[in-house]
Amino acid sequence: MKSRFCILFVVLTLFFALAGCGNSAPPPPNPIASTDPQANSAPAELTILSGSENESLKPIIKEFADQKGVTIAMDTTKGSVDIMLALKQKDIPYDAVWPASHIWTDLAGTPSRISRAKSIMKSPVVFAVRRSLAEQWGWTKTPVRVTDILAKAQSGDLRWMMTSASQSNSGACFYLACLNAFAGNPSALTAAMLENPQITQKIKSIFGTVTRSAGSTGFLKKTYLNAPKAYGGMATYESLMIETNQALIAKGEEPLYAVYPTDGVTFADSPLGYVDRGDSKKQALFDELQAYLLSPAIQSRLLDMGRRVGLGTTIDNPNPAVFNPDWGIHATQKLPISHLPDAATIKLAIDKYQTAFRKPSLNIFVLDYSGSMEGERVDRLKTAMGQMLDQTQARDFFLQASERDINVVITFNSAVDNVWEVKGAKQSELMQILKNINLKQPQGGTAIYTALETALSKVKQYGSGDTYLPAIILLTDGESNRTGNDTMEHLQQVAQAQGFTNIPPIFAMKIGEASADQLQQIVKWSNNGDFFADTSDLPATFRKIKGYN
Repeated sequence: MKSRFCILFVVLTLFFALAGCGNSAPPPPNPIASTDPQANSAPAELTILSGSENESLKPIIKEFADQKGVTIAMDTTKGSVDIMLALKQKDIPYDAVWPASHIWTDLAGTPSRISRAKSIMKSPVVFAVRRSLAEQWGWTKTPVRVTDILAKAQSGDLRWMMTSASQSNSGACFYLACLNAFAGNPSALTAAMLENPQITQKIKSIFGTVTRSAGSTGFLKKTYLNAPKAYGGMATYESLMIETNQALIAKGEEPLYAVYPTDGVTFADSPLGYVDRGDSKKQALFDELQAYLLSPAIQSRLLDMGRRVGLGTTIDNPNPAVFNPDWGIHATQKLPISHLPDAATIKLAIDKYQTAFRKPSLNIFVLDYSGSMEGERVDRLKTAMGQMLDQTQARDFFLQASERDINVVITFNSAVDNVWEVKGAKQSELMQILKNINLKQPQGGTAIYTALETALSKVKQYGSGDTYLPAIILLTDGESNRTGNDTMEHLQQVAQAQGFTNIPPIFAMKIGEASADQLQQIVKWSNNGDFFADTSDLPATFRKIKGYN
């Protein structure tokens, strides 16, 4: 059957691209604890690795844990690529996995380790646009094609967001649907079509209009809710759009309207699978949890949360308060499925997205080389930067640089002491920066704000938004000197003098004794950045951040 779920081919791509790469184990997830005091005194009895799209399901898992008197931990901080990588580890620190598609478990390279997988629910990928815009453009009354979305984005009328097509299911599905649409809905996309200028130019055009990218659908939702008037729409799961609308309505904000492009729609099928280590007690607990999630009562609750359940992809007698027709949701209509290519062509397509088709990135790494970073901390920094800059390593994670990217590395201690940059993707030039990073030794104090001033000057030099997706990536283990001009107040004055109305996103990573208060203030000041307090797996944290631009 030529029309299949998008995720099948995306994972085939990742299977071939990621086979054989080695990675450190991710940190154990935070537990969803039972309220039974005796249960809480025992270690977690079941651990689940999941995607951010299942964050809102944690209360259901907790209810089951309470009923059984056990503790269940569910980690929803990992993206699709990290779930695949975790399944490749010799000793995966999880008892179960719950990705967006069952193919992540089937084709992770070790299929025998995953058993008993069953789909819990489904959700199509939609283009969610602000309702007033959908009405203004006639999208509430007439079918919409991907070319219509492109036209509005190119005109400047539509500022929109999506997740990274090389890091997230929803982004990959939307990207492949766009490719299929621009190729004229062929029976199968071919490698030759990916070289066709008429197709590639449209792909570059639509992704060149992306206002904001993200590494996960959960962050995309949070970003939209933080500034709903800043964006006209986003490509996301139908279920996440429903959650977003519910939050928007509660805030008195305008809801989004679901557009199902007639060029094709793709689904996530959300299976829950068991990591079999021969522990019969864990297996029995897993079976009970899975049966609980598939029970009529919980399936009904999942429907009320905007998930599609059952064998098909349509819903009989949907609740209009959830699957709201006024939000454009087509719960009872059969949706078209895109014709998708073979795995080899998909692999080429994902590679081309990362290296040629996506909007170029302006990556500014602001790295603390103060004296307290000496030893294990700076070693971890160097390892993480190796995965970013060494293109052989970056390729394993679909994080390769494109010929249009700009990578800037700023090192600081008591002051800024180095600014290195590379335009493009030349391995020799990127490796020279990595060599500089590896040779440099920590010393001195911690001039965080001064270093950020230098980062902002680089954003000002190259521009942001229209040409590049910028990200300032700050790593520190200390607290600012707060001497002279190294203050938050002076940083804000500099930004104002440089004409910044929106500060580019700043992603701050805390190591050791770094001041969480200072870093959170910096992140809050920026335009939808994020703060990372748990950097026990620093390379994974860097990879996650890199997925946001």
